Amino acid sequence: MPPAVRRHAVQRRLPSGPLLPGRRTGAAGRGAQGIQRTVRLRKGQCLYLLGDPVTSLYAIRVGTVKTHVTTEDGRTHVVGFHFPGDLVGLDSLAHPHYASYATALEDSKLCMLGVDALRGAAAGMPALANQLFLALGGQAQRSRALQTMLALMTAEERLVTFLLWMAEGFAARGFSSSEYVLRMSREEIGSYVGLTLETVSRQFSRLADCGLIRVRHRTISLLDKPALRAIAERPMISAHRPASEEQVPGAARAIPAGLHPARPVARLCQSND
Repeated sequence: MPPAVRRHAVQRRLPSGPLLPGRRTGAAGRGAQGIQRTVRLRKGQCLYLLGDPVTSLYAIRVGTVKTHVTTEDGRTHVVGFHFPGDLVGLDSLAHPHYASYATALEDSKLCMLGVDALRGAAAGMPALANQLFLALGGQAQRSRALQTMLALMTAEERLVTFLLWMAEGFAARGFSSSEYVLRMSREEIGSYVGLTLETVSRQFSRLADCGLIRVRHRTISLLDKPALRAIAERPMISAHRPASEEQVPGAARAIPAGLHPARPVARLCQSND
């Protein structure tokens, strides 16, 4: 069994506005009020435990959270990293209990969204329901990309893909995509992309020796993005029509499926401080 972890402290707050941009009135607006609370976590604190009843989703406002599972012999496997704008707990929404542990990788602040209240609010707020569908679709896309990574990619391709995925996430949030800080350890990266700690360290050193990246503690600088993208795109999946089949008039042609899915930002709570 995993070691005991401290539960988070939940602070009640009264939101001054709706969960989504654009003020609403009437029943939908009243339903949206009060379904969020602020959760503050210290680095290493647990947000929820595997097997806990699913009562809430959590929209990250500040910080980074990992979701992970633990085997009976004590090994840990990272199943996801979550950043500002992401919803944590979404993979358990259709289940009675959380399917993983969620732990803060740094001091973090999240909006706690009660599932029952959220469902009620979404019924009267199409924009909120659309945000949930986008978040679910983004999660499914990332799961497919990860499956492709684990099935087809070499160690080098996996690490490069992960670094570019991180860069795209930072860029989508208005930060630099050429230099950023990794909040997760190399061991946690390896767990996520299916590599040992030794292999991850060796690949970091190799990419640095080739002049593709620069590593200073946990700060990563991407020095040659075109070369890195060329490495990541080698195992790119494309859908090809069999030669014996004819293109149906008016049918859309297959578009190559990239391995760096866009991360939909779940704007489900509004900052009031």
